[in-house]
Amino acid sequence: MTTLYPHLNAMALAAMAMPVPQRSDWTCRDRFIEHEQIQAIYKVTDMLVRSKGRVRARGAVVSGAGGSGKTMLANAILRRYPEVGNSEGVDAMRPVIRITMTNAREANKVFSRTLRALGCPHVAGYSLDEREELVVELLRAAQVRMLIIDEIQDILKRSARQMENTFEGIKYLMNEAGISILALGTEHAQQAMMREEHLVTRFRSIKLPPWRTGPLLANFLDELETCLPLPERSRLSMPAIQRLLVTAGGGRLDIIVERVVFAAALAIEDDVRRIDERYLERAEFEIPAYFSGRTPASQRGDPAQQEEAA
Repeated sequence: MTTLYPHLNAMALAAMAMPVPQRSDWTCRDRFIEHEQIQAIYKVTDMLVRSKGRVRARGAVVSGAGGSGKTMLANAILRRYPEVGNSEGVDAMRPVIRITMTNAREANKVFSRTLRALGCPHVAGYSLDEREELVVELLRAAQVRMLIIDEIQDILKRSARQMENTFEGIKYLMNEAGISILALGTEHAQQAMMREEHLVTRFRSIKLPPWRTGPLLANFLDELETCLPLPERSRLSMPAIQRLLVTAGGGRLDIIVERVVFAAALAIEDDVRRIDERYLERAEFEIPAYFSGRTPASQRGDPAQQEEAA
């Protein structure tokens, strides 16, 4: 059976039945598009997760400018390797957990945050040695295979002694618990990892470059368009629209996505069937009505009728 809107995915198709304000709101929600660069990273994380038990644990550092999608990538990786509950003959396991290095000045913080991620938050009275032993014990019990360390570049904000101490903590987890590490950060993330010679040889580097016009962006925009509940295709992958989006956002993924979804929401509120360059330009300065408290244009009715009713 053919659908009325064959260009939409199942969720966007369902959203077409929503009233205009709710459809506009749904359009502006955060979403993650698994584009080709992400698929390449998945191959690396799959390898890291499956390498549990190797004598020499390994890792990867993914770096990119702010707004390149690293936080959403971390969330997607957590969803890719979900927690498994206890069942008959199968122990509970958490393949992947995540911590952040923001304001983590010592290895003690690395251990404390790892323990909290494992559901053991009350560690204030523990010594460093006790935290080391406990974190390894719980990592093994939970069968953790990979630890995501976000904002790894924040290590560079510490003193030389603090950096050395923190790196020693990361190496301890890799060596004693045998887990892989996925480090995420800004362009300075690789610089942070280069500070520790013993970790450099264990980590492969992956960069998320700024987006440019071309097939990769075209494929991404085609996929993004399937998520936008509009009656007609907007053909966002056309070269002219690619150039507009790249120029407007400086190649930043978050700005590109926001511009597109805001343009889609504005089109929905105006009862327009697709996005064009005019709506993409409006979306630079205009917030969708649902977020600004305005009544969408398509919901205001005829002005003459409103005046007569008043």
